[in-house]
Amino acid sequence: MYHLGTVLYLQGKEKDSEALFQDSIGILEEAGQGESMTCIRRLRYLAQIYLKANRLEEAENIQRKILHIMELSKGWNSMETIISAERLALTLQSTGSLKEAQELFERCLDARKSLLPPNHIQISANMLHIARVAMLNSNQLRKRHVSEAIGELDRAKELLDNSIRIARHVLSKSMKQKGEKHNYGADGETIRDRRAALVILLQSLQALGLLEITKQEIRETQALDKNDNL
Repeated sequence: MYHLGTVLYLQGKEKDSEALFQDSIGILEEAGQGESMTCIRRLRYLAQIYLKANRLEEAENIQRKILHIMELSKGWNSMETIISAERLALTLQSTGSLKEAQELFERCLDARKSLLPPNHIQISANMLHIARVAMLNSNQLRKRHVSEAIGELDRAKELLDNSIRIARHVLSKSMKQKGEKHNYGADGETIRDRRAALVILLQSLQALGLLEITKQEIRETQALDKNDNL
């Protein structure tokens, strides 16, 4: 059922493929295999289908189910649990549930810091996620609570500065190792990590530029309001 569903999905027959995926998952759950990695992989695939179709609520429900299973079976000392939580947080960010998204991203960051070296690129990416949520929070606050909006931007700036620092560290180490035959650095970064570092560095710099523009706009608005009051 699962493999047939995959073929039908690739053929553009989304409804038929979705029904097969759900039936396949249902059979596993009825057989007591609902927490198996086979079932989790199929749930992830179904969640991705919903995300691509912009069916965010359905994707969120499946991602919550996956995270619950991972928390019970592996706990937060597992990268699989962290990645499941991060995927849910990204969906929550898309739906505007910023508080819960922020809490999940922060929990992911704490868990990663306990499992990974301090300058690992995944920590940099996690900081970028939290900074983006803080900037969205600031945008919601700027019309009513200006000081809180600026506070969120200051927090985001600190996170972005650290994200940029880590990404540059990974890239600098990569340059020093250029020409070596092996693909691993001293901290275990792979070539794939280094490529990711360049993307994260560019995205963090872009976010930082947007942050500075937003902060300047808030200051200009404050100045205009002050002049109007005078």
